[in-house]
Amino acid sequence: MPTARMIVCERSEKWTVALRRGLGDDMPRLLETRSLDACWREVAANPGSFVVVECLETNLEQVARWLKRLSARFPGARAAVVSERGLQPCEWLLREAGAVHVAFSTRETGPLVRILRRHMAAMPAPDTSLRQQLWDRLPWGGEFEG
Repeated sequence: MPTARMIVCERSEKWTVALRRGLGDDMPRLLETRSLDACWREVAANPGSFVVVECLETNLEQVARWLKRLSARFPGARAAVVSERGLQPCEWLLREAGAVHVAFSTRETGPLVRILRRHMAAMPAPDTSLRQQLWDRLPWGGEFEG
């Protein structure tokens, strides 16, 4: 079963700060990367990850290609794009490339946080056996004895 991390790929830390504020203390730590290559390595090590990637005018084409490649190579991973308002006309290009959400303001992180939480909740704990994962999905859940 793929392991999952919450990864933020951005040059500055403004989106990381906004996401931390929205997530609170009950979620695992955000892993920060500063380049798409470094982010790719982290996703390769944790193929069920949720990635928040910053898109700028200068890397729009590169991010779109990266998203397509991510969807093809790591079907369990999800990616959202964060950007500046000037790139709003490119939202559907980014969604078609594979972004599950696109945000243009750090004040608009509510929907992104909900999507991220839902993705992480769907991922099993790293050391959970298949038997325990199936048992957990039963209405009565709990620890499997046997």
